Amino acid sequence: MEGPKDLEMMEESDDEIPKELPPEIKEIMRIDKNLQAKIDEILDQMDMNRNIEDKDEGALQPILPTDKPDD
Repeated sequence: MEGPKDLEMMEESDDEIPKELPPEIKEIMRIDKNLQAKIDEILDQMDMNRNIEDKDEGALQPILPTDKPDD
C-alpha cells in the first residue's frame, strides 16, 4: 500500500512526465523518480549521521596513561 507521502510524490512526478508517452514509460519514469528521491533521502541521512559522528569524535577523547616508569 502507498502512504500519503508516496501518493504526493507520484502526483508531483506526474506533472513532469509528458502525457504523450505510453503508460509503461510513464510508470518507469515515475518509479525512477521515486527511487531517486529515496536514494537522496538516504544519502542526506548518512550525511547527517556523519556530521554527528564528526562532532562526537572531538568531544570524547580517551585518557591515555602517561609514560611513567613502572615502580
